Amino acid sequence: DAAFACVLANLTVREDHWITHVEALVDEFEGPDPASPAYDVTHHMDIFFCERGVTTTRQYSVSDPFTCSHDAFMASGLPLNMDEARKQQLEPLIPIVHPSCIMGPTYDRGAGDLVCPTNAAYKIGPSTATANEFILQNHYLVPKGYLDRYEPVWDTSGFKLTLERVQKATRKEEMSEEMSASSSPLRTNGPRQHSDYGNSMVEDEDERERKPLGSLGIND
Repeated sequence: DAAFACVLANLTVREDHWITHVEALVDEFEGPDPASPAYDVTHHMDIFFCERGVTTTRQYSVSDPFTCSHDAFMASGLPLNMDEARKQQLEPLIPIVHPSCIMGPTYDRGAGDLVCPTNAAYKIGPSTATANEFILQNHYLVPKGYLDRYEPVWDTSGFKLTLERVQKATRKEEMSEEMSASSSPLRTNGPRQHSDYGNSMVEDEDERERKPLGSLGIND
């Protein structure tokens, strides 16, 4: 048996931060008898970065089973290599989703931590277009014979996110960046802080240099 569940993350980002380290916190449960191994019910988990307004929109409900299982809060699009005439024909048929979300870090059963390189990270916060509110999606997959052999469980699996504060550039640095073909990484320097992230945690890290992972669609 399988099912999806989505929740809005209890996280407010008032300043820009880098996500530098993503750790899945997956609950384990005892088997139905002493001979059975421990098990988990989390098949995979996804974090979605969203535009402002997901918490108040009436266009959809994040907790709705269909919306959650079909990622209906994500903006639809056409392949970039599609013929231009065909694209113009199909674009009017694509529903407009607002506010929309894009996929961020993910976890699949058995995977380890996601540790970003020292010069790259996910950028979230007020200056980004699509990383101001956040959705945690869990896909549950229970063992065979679960209803007959297992006791019901309450799963609280989620993520622990390590954040670094983005330091604002001076006007001199901004001008230098505008004149450069490649953007210079911003240096971060801020105190350690902790916040709740749905069923997860986030914390600041030490000072480093970072630049957005533009290939993942989260560059400003």
